[in-house]
Amino acid sequence: MNSFKQWFRLINNQKPVGFLKILDDNTQLFSKDNYAWSTQKITYEKAFHWSGIVDRNNYPLFENDIIALRLTSQPNPKKQYMIIFDETLQQFFLNDLNSDERLTLFAGKLPIINKQEITFIGVSI
Repeated sequence: MNSFKQWFRLINNQKPVGFLKILDDNTQLFSKDNYAWSTQKITYEKAFHWSGIVDRNNYPLFENDIIALRLTSQPNPKKQYMIIFDETLQQFFLNDLNSDERLTLFAGKLPIINKQEITFIGVSI
């Protein structure tokens, strides 16, 4: 069984239109719903990288996603962040939407934040 080496959310006309997985053998698989996959291409203008993490509901999180992150043991307040991918560093970060705060998402290959603390809010296009 082939595993994927890259996964993207596809954007066209400022709207999410599907997903792309690139397998180890470079086969490209497309999906409109992230469930049924085929080699039938989907037209897109932008592709946002998968961040390598999922939220509390196992929803995969991609570059430019907006999330709510609980940083304390209290249920609220949650801070809002955007997931960004730094091309130069080849690394994902969380940028606070209300300040200059930037959090590293991984220590090496291990996620720093427990998925139970993350809730998907939406996509910034």
